[in-house]
Amino acid sequence: MNDAILVYILRKKYVLRPNGEYGAWNQWYASDTERRDCCERYTPTYDDPYRLLRHCRSLRHVCALHSTDYDTARDIIKQPHWCAIEKLAQKVRFYTDMQTTPPTMEALAPAFLQALRDYQKLLTPSETNALLWFLGNHLTNADTLVAD
Repeated sequence: MNDAILVYILRKKYVLRPNGEYGAWNQWYASDTERRDCCERYTPTYDDPYRLLRHCRSLRHVCALHSTDYDTARDIIKQPHWCAIEKLAQKVRFYTDMQTTPPTMEALAPAFLQALRDYQKLLTPSETNALLWFLGNHLTNADTLVAD
């Protein structure tokens, strides 16, 4: 579930692109690995060439992609640590090619910890504490942040 929510946030913040390509009239089409049953009603048109691309950035699509429950993910994403991750998503420096290596929380936790150190002022104290607790499940040194 965590990886699905992480992918959703990274797609929402335009850090990660859905897998697909552009065709005629600059219309975006999902690849075979990206396409799910939920995509059928979002066929790109001349007037809306990015319709399917927008859908592939949605929580509903990412949940289908990761075989997770949409309603559960919708509830979990409201937790403070996910709000903090969303605020930091565009600040994080990723050193892996996420287009070829699917992002996981375990792989990106060190980058989020560094972003938390660098941009702590963007977060509320409760978001900071929640993110430290959450990252603590994925890191051994998550409690090394020194508050200003």
